[in-house]
Amino acid sequence: MKKLTSILFLALIITACSKSGEDIPNVDNAKPIVKSTLSGKIEKGPFLTGSKITLYELDNELKQTGKNIFKTETTDDNGDFIFGSKMALVSQFVELEISGYFYNEVTGEISSSSITLNALADVSGKSKVNVNIITHLVYKRIKNLVSDGLSFSDAQKQAHKELLKVFRITKEVKNSDDISLTDGTEDAAVLLAISAVLLHNKSEGKFSEYIAKLSNDFATDGIISDSTLMEQIHTGQKNVYSIQVMENLKSYFSERGEEIEVENIRKFIDSNGDDVLDDTDATFENNPNTEIIEDNFFQNEDVYKQALTAPYPKIRNYFENILVLDAARCNLIDYIVNIYPYNSILDNTWSQAYQAIRSLNLIIEHSADESQFDTKPYLSTSKVLRALIYLDMVQHWGDVPFITEQLPIEEAMYISRTNKDEIFNALLTDLNESFPYLKEEPQHDQIFVSKDLVNALIGAIYLERKDYNAAATYFEKIINKGNTPSVGSSVYSDLNNKEAIFTLLYNDINQPSQVFSQYLKKGNLHPIYRNTGIYLNYAESLAATNRSSELLALLNQIRVAGNMDPLQELPSKPEYEIADLWKKFIGTDYGYFALLKRLDIAVELLGIESYQQLYPIPGAEINKNFKMIQNPGY
Repeated sequence: MKKLTSILFLALIITACSKSGEDIPNVDNAKPIVKSTLSGKIEKGPFLTGSKITLYELDNELKQTGKNIFKTETTDDNGDFIFGSKMALVSQFVELEISGYFYNEVTGEISSSSITLNALADVSGKSKVNVNIITHLVYKRIKNLVSDGLSFSDAQKQAHKELLKVFRITKEVKNSDDISLTDGTEDAAVLLAISAVLLHNKSEGKFSEYIAKLSNDFATDGIISDSTLMEQIHTGQKNVYSIQVMENLKSYFSERGEEIEVENIRKFIDSNGDDVLDDTDATFENNPNTEIIEDNFFQNEDVYKQALTAPYPKIRNYFENILVLDAARCNLIDYIVNIYPYNSILDNTWSQAYQAIRSLNLIIEHSADESQFDTKPYLSTSKVLRALIYLDMVQHWGDVPFITEQLPIEEAMYISRTNKDEIFNALLTDLNESFPYLKEEPQHDQIFVSKDLVNALIGAIYLERKDYNAAATYFEKIINKGNTPSVGSSVYSDLNNKEAIFTLLYNDINQPSQVFSQYLKKGNLHPIYRNTGIYLNYAESLAATNRSSELLALLNQIRVAGNMDPLQELPSKPEYEIADLWKKFIGTDYGYFALLKRLDIAVELLGIESYQQLYPIPGAEINKNFKMIQNPGY
């Protein structure tokens, strides 16, 4: 009798624990398994090499056991990863957590900070699991549904259906951990559409905070209850520049030697805000404030300002990368980086340069006279900014592809290296033609550049050509204006400072990369060309032309400005004094590596091989462009 009572009691317990006949995860449906390998992709846009992936073993209730934790890293800049060693798991359920930097498909830049994403997966029947924005948004919801009694498979399906409904998407998609941005399918387009909408107009820090709030809100009941969060989704849908997003993603992979297909994401974005996805959305396009739309050129001055604003983030990112690489090569910071063809910073630097040049070429090629306003400052500034980039590229790579017009991607991919003298001749023409239409004084508003920058660039080109008399003439034009060297900190914070000639600007929207911020950033301004540098460039010219008395007076002017005792006589090798003053007063700001090379003391002072005075052409560029030749030594 006792035995029968016990059986009946146990049956009652089991019945009471069952909800509406649904299967609940328990010891019986958990399957201890061994995975010999597990691979996948992590994507926001694609995550970069070295991003961290942690796999947590889960029990039958989707709770971490705390026993088996496996770690790996991405093996390339496409987000690929692999767990290559055997993993014995107590169940088929795992949780992946990833963290790293990624390609921002909205801005076309590498993220300035890292983000973290999560995913849940049943790995019993698969050897590949992807992590992306959808897996992150649904993983807490899946846990809640499973705890309410649904099977893992049913919870996955319901969570995905509920999430897509938030975005007015009625299409059924496969599990998000099976989707990749590179699939070329409509499922991949859904993923990219949601990703771009959520990222629109957000820094990475704001984005991380935003998706955390979305995930928590959605986990409770499968809807977004917070009206503020929903309003941001609607804002993204109405304003994200979807055509540019698609082009950015294709360009990212094309620059790495891989051609991908991207389905039209517009049909999954409620761009017109009518709460229905239809054919109107599939052909609708917004006019964003920060991107260049060729059809809208020349309508008014606001469009010109938008067009000229667009390249600045790419120019800023380019110089941040160059500054990090130079500072590391010159042993100015405690940051170890292997500068070789497949270095991700190097690759991104090259990419950002040509993205900025493409935007500037569009302005230059399509600019025209207007009766309502003067277009010459826009055209001239675009030419000067293009010259700024190309001069720096020649200083770091030597001959580079010189592209000055809009070309189809299939043509632009196969441009050979242009002799640097040909590049310099073209830049000098552009700079001299632009000079009359620019302002006298620099304004650090990231719109127009000044005549001082033109003179600085022309002088620098003549220095590179060893035409020291010509260089001196242009540096004198700046020096004779009376702006003396200033080595104080105001150059990093004061928008009205007289020291900076061209500077990078940082604010709440424009944030630096993590490495740049950690090692080099000193304020909301970062000078690239500055008066103290012009004085030392002038000193190079004076030393090379044996104008000794003028050189001694100039060096002492700089030393006194920096609270140093004046020299009583000129050193026998003034190039070392010039280099020392640059290192002391300008340091990591900009230009030290180029200076040492011009003075022919880089190999000696830095302990590098002669070939390392040029950087390698990125490996991705070599791989995709059969006309590209690598620099010797690499």
